[in-house]
Amino acid sequence: NSTLKKKGYELVTRGILCNIWMLLYEYACTDEVDSAADSLSSRDDARVRAACDYISEHYGDMLTLDDIADHIHLSPSECCRCFKRVLFKTPIEFLMEYRVFSAARILFKDPKAADSMSELSFITGFNNPSYFNKVFKRYMQCTPTRYRQMIKEDPEQAERLYITMQEGVTLI
Repeated sequence: NSTLKKKGYELVTRGILCNIWMLLYEYACTDEVDSAADSLSSRDDARVRAACDYISEHYGDMLTLDDIADHIHLSPSECCRCFKRVLFKTPIEFLMEYRVFSAARILFKDPKAADSMSELSFITGFNNPSYFNKVFKRYMQCTPTRYRQMIKEDPEQAERLYITMQEGVTLI
């Protein structure tokens, strides 16, 4: 019986066993990585949700990245990374988008709510009416004045723009 065994069969067997152990180890580590990633993802979701809630309550104030990061107890850079992982945008991009949405909501719900576009810009947290116009146009593809006219002239198109904007700022 020993004459049928090739020389070095112990080493071959040991190599096969090592490969099996390595596959088992990789499988076990993958589960840990997945659960760690899931944990990070749910923690990021909770943090971003808290930051978005804070933004929705204080968008009319002069918010900074530091204010948002402090609220969720993160450094500004980690706050940005967290937002990027969850929403694929920075907290400031979300804030600007939310401010424009809020301005569009005010115009859409009550076109006469703000006497002027300057007043509307200040209500929604912009301290410069021309910058407000520029940012509003970036997100709504029209100026706030044009959007107010659109609400009167073509309410269906104005509503479509409003709904599209609303989907962009829908919280996670």
